[in-house]
Amino acid sequence: TFGLAPTSPKPPSTRRLSTGISALDAMMHGGIPEGDSVLVAGPSGSGKSTIATQFIAEGIRNGEPVIAAVFEERPEWYAERAGKFGLYLISPQVQVMLTILYLQPPDLSVDETLH
Repeated sequence: TFGLAPTSPKPPSTRRLSTGISALDAMMHGGIPEGDSVLVAGPSGSGKSTIATQFIAEGIRNGEPVIAAVFEERPEWYAERAGKFGLYLISPQVQVMLTILYLQPPDLSVDETLH
């Protein structure tokens, strides 16, 4: 049926990914469960981007390739702002450990953005 064969379900991972923020990891019993999606919501200036940038930097420190999608600022501005917090994202981009995608929300539907 359309060339799709049933597969055995993959057992869920028990691995947790550090957010790069030790107190947050402790509250989350070791970090974010691998494979989970996390929504960080709050008003402007509440630290959403800071938390996301810490998570990105932690992934890079652990040798994992990272893709970040930014919506309201150009990738070079995002990387520059991260540097002000001591999180240097220029070198990981050169080493192809980090790709920063710039998406303009008014131009994309939710489905297009997720794809």
